[in-house]
Amino acid sequence: MAANFVELVRLRSTSQPDVYVSCSNPEKMGNPADIAYGGCVQALSVQAAFKSIEARRELHNFEIHSLLGVYLGPTLADRKVKLTVTTIRNTRSFATRRVTCTQLFNDGSERSTFTATIDFTAPNKIDNAKAGAPFTRYGRKPRMQYAPPEQLPSMTDIVLRKVQERKVNRQAADYLENVVFALSKKVSVSVFPPQGLHAQNAIGLDPLAESEQHSAKLTDRFSVDWVKSLQDLSAPPHSPAESAVQPTDFKDVGAPLSVSTASANASFVAFMMDGALSFIPLTFSRMTLTDASAVSSLDCALRFFSVPDMNDFHLREMQTIQGNDCRTYSEAFLWDRNQSMVASMTQACILRPHLHKL
Repeated sequence: MAANFVELVRLRSTSQPDVYVSCSNPEKMGNPADIAYGGCVQALSVQAAFKSIEARRELHNFEIHSLLGVYLGPTLADRKVKLTVTTIRNTRSFATRRVTCTQLFNDGSERSTFTATIDFTAPNKIDNAKAGAPFTRYGRKPRMQYAPPEQLPSMTDIVLRKVQERKVNRQAADYLENVVFALSKKVSVSVFPPQGLHAQNAIGLDPLAESEQHSAKLTDRFSVDWVKSLQDLSAPPHSPAESAVQPTDFKDVGAPLSVSTASANASFVAFMMDGALSFIPLTFSRMTLTDASAVSSLDCALRFFSVPDMNDFHLREMQTIQGNDCRTYSEAFLWDRNQSMVASMTQACILRPHLHKL
């Protein structure tokens, strides 16, 4: 397993231009199925797209604008990911890449698991302040003013309190922290304002927890947390320790590549913003992940509104918008401390009940 986030997304070069292989296996999180967390493959795709952009001098200052992705099949957590980058366009204002992720199976075949169109833009050079509204920055704000992150408990603190109050048993608490969300604990720091539903029900661990939100419609319920990178992303290590580079079955694989500050931060946002959106219809409905037979993302749309710096805490709110025919649609928003929106994520997901309960 990767030692930290940078090693999780670090890529190796190959003998083919714009084709890369992950140094580490993607890891599991959140989903009860034995597959890798979708945020891993999104983060790797962002990293591969950045490599293609950074290789061209005229594009080196371009900023990531969006990722529009489709999950083609489960990404397995016991093998590397190959990422093939195709150039769609290069202009003075935009650069577009298509990234296709595949994995190698024991019979020698490759299967595609995820594909994304990732857009980059040249930095804006217009002084919007002189243009006035609506050309100046505007945006939706968080639902309310929350306490600063330094004053708030982590999920570990919340769960420990519930164990002490005998609302949650110790075995379930340990499983949540050390298995289900172990990857999150390894790469990020999160704290939870008490107004959010996940702070009240411990991300579904205490599904019957009382909450004023349950009197509201499902689409009006929300969770909120402050999150930042555990690792300093301002100066990622240029190369990993030799022991951190795991063997791969892919041929013609070269040396591990460096990870830039910009690509590390963008990859971290992709990784983090994927979290929980597939299962919040359950945890917002007094249920847990085990109450569904299938819970996973189908497609995703991540948009950046400014260059992220995930070394500092950012505020994230999540809500579910629509559900029908075993599919749901949910969204998350990310703000910096100044309440300027940094990114948004929308996802269509699959949510199937257990057949024996129908």
